[in-house]
Amino acid sequence: MCGGTLETLKALKRLQEHCKVVIFVTNTTSESRSALLEKVQSLGLSVSEDCIFSSLSAAADLVRTRKRRPFLLLKDAAKEEFPDLIQTEKIPLDSPLPTEGDRLDTVVVGLAPQYFSEEFQTAALRILLKEDAQLIAVHKGRTYQAKDGLHIGPGALVSGLEFSTGKKAEVVGKPSRAFFDAAILRAEAVMKQRFGDSDEREGGGPESSLAVDRKRVVMIGDDARDDVKGAIAAGLNGLLVRTGKYREGEEKRAGLLNENGQPLTGFLGTAENFSAAVDCLLLGHT
Repeated sequence: MCGGTLETLKALKRLQEHCKVVIFVTNTTSESRSALLEKVQSLGLSVSEDCIFSSLSAAADLVRTRKRRPFLLLKDAAKEEFPDLIQTEKIPLDSPLPTEGDRLDTVVVGLAPQYFSEEFQTAALRILLKEDAQLIAVHKGRTYQAKDGLHIGPGALVSGLEFSTGKKAEVVGKPSRAFFDAAILRAEAVMKQRFGDSDEREGGGPESSLAVDRKRVVMIGDDARDDVKGAIAAGLNGLLVRTGKYREGEEKRAGLLNENGQPLTGFLGTAENFSAAVDCLLLGHT
């Protein structure tokens, strides 16, 4: 979190009091929602599990909606995001190599280096050569940072499978529009659960719609391309913070500012940290 834990907690509380719903979005592929929730709550943040939405959640929702049988090239902790599929479809947690008789029809790739071997790549290839098979990439990162430095990311495996099978991967993480579309659907579901079929806040009656107006949604993030520009491309607004991944000049490099320094439509600017971003938003609403 940005700008110090206590400052962030206060800012988040202000934001939650003002907004109908606050959704936390992330591109992580190594942990399930429940694991992320535990981390967030350990910081003292008041957040429910349904308000955490990751690229892993998006992949699981996609597989579930399409009623696919996936071969999960994911870390064991990440597979916890697929509990119903594992139970009903008898998909083992330890992701062994599929047998010839398996009815798997989809390959889901995340950050799981232990499954980047030729053996598992070949198994994924053979599934994808089926006529109706689908390739889903939780994200397509080129590298990832480990304690000993940079390592090759899941994007290399995804690109290799695309090249060998002729099938295009469906990338569900940020900055894809599909990710932000799914996050909006999650926000609508949370609002319906909280307020019923109509919005009872601020005098809302039965005629009040819980459909999210994208022009009133703001993505706050430290990644100019994946967070902010991705959100803007999906019809949302974006607010950048100078913490975490941010580096000076990211606004221009990501195309959020033109040569004259004018902001891209939907880009609300850059704040020093999360607390400052919340101040900016709330002042803008008054």
